[in-house]
Amino acid sequence: MRIQTHGTTVFALSTVLLCTGLHAQDGVRTRTGYWLGFGMGYGAGWFSCTGCPSATARYGVTALVRAGATLSPRVRVGGELNIWTRHSTQSGSGLTQASGNASATIDYYPSPARSLFLKGGMGLAFGRFESTIGGKSSATGFGAVVGVGSDVRAGSHVALTPTINFLSGIDGDQSGGLGSNLTHVIVDIGLGITIHEN
Repeated sequence: MRIQTHGTTVFALSTVLLCTGLHAQDGVRTRTGYWLGFGMGYGAGWFSCTGCPSATARYGVTALVRAGATLSPRVRVGGELNIWTRHSTQSGSGLTQASGNASATIDYYPSPARSLFLKGGMGLAFGRFESTIGGKSSATGFGAVVGVGSDVRAGSHVALTPTINFLSGIDGDQSGGLGSNLTHVIVDIGLGITIHEN
């Protein structure tokens, strides 16, 4: 319940800031140089594999780390790590699940004078499972990410960055023979901080 309350709060704040980005002039419209971003959020994940139960939505905490360089006022490129994680308890044992994507990304600002940007990228996808009674499995494959965000100026080199991300992954076969053809789809909304060189 507490995690869901935090998720609702993040959703509300991020939605307000994203709407602000649609209308406000961007204080970093002369964006140049390198940048670094990180944040947290809340998201829903759908997972499937051969021999697994039918996919239903699972909810968990998300984290984001990204960095790169600005090519022009409209375009910046970088690398991004998105992680979704959840811990559940059933029948006396606990299961920690972590899934996500590590991607090379491109951000595009439709208007250099505004803070809103569109994002797309491709790279690796992964899934990890660990039980408190000792079982582990993992899979790594191919994935993609698309999203939308806004850099809302909070200082001379700092912006608050709400994002909505859509992650997909074809993770492949799990180690230990626990399931094959693992896939994931994750939708999350988060709030982060982006630090710009200029």
